[in-house]
Amino acid sequence: MNKFSHLSLFELREAYRQFSAGQTQAKGAEMYRGEFNAANLGRVLGAYNKKRKVILSNYLRIMKQAQETVKDKKKKKDLQERFDQEFLKLIEEGKSKYTYWLQIPYFWFRACWKRGLIELNEDEIKHYKELARIAFEKMNTEEDPEKLGEILAAMESQMNIFAAKIALWEKVLEHQISKETLFEKLEE
Repeated sequence: MNKFSHLSLFELREAYRQFSAGQTQAKGAEMYRGEFNAANLGRVLGAYNKKRKVILSNYLRIMKQAQETVKDKKKKKDLQERFDQEFLKLIEEGKSKYTYWLQIPYFWFRACWKRGLIELNEDEIKHYKELARIAFEKMNTEEDPEKLGEILAAMESQMNIFAAKIALWEKVLEHQISKETLFEKLEE
């Protein structure tokens, strides 16, 4: 009985209920002429215990996953809150730190957009995309002007990144930019 001391009285009843209902198979645990013996008890409880271990193992695994999910969500929330607190400081530091629009981290655009720090109308979007196209052409035609069409088609996403950085440069970091000043760095 030491082998099954972790089972409660309810579980002993449940083990025999499952055995008699055919929900648990215990080889060699048949009772003939209604005789109850230790071999029968050991086999029925052993089969029930084996089934119980699988169920308990799955339950504990699911509970651990749920706890880890909650912990991960809390960690993510804490990191997001810390970033939100520090982001405005990053913007202020960036105003003096960055001397060229290409230096601005791209993730700032999404962060500013998400927080409502930058809003663009259709005309502004067109304007920034045009500046990005000019910058991209100038940067990529210096080496091989004949490949411009190929390069532009393959690099649409890069031009969107350029447009976002130019918009940040002008709207958030408050520096003026035009076609003429596109490649000028600020004086340090």
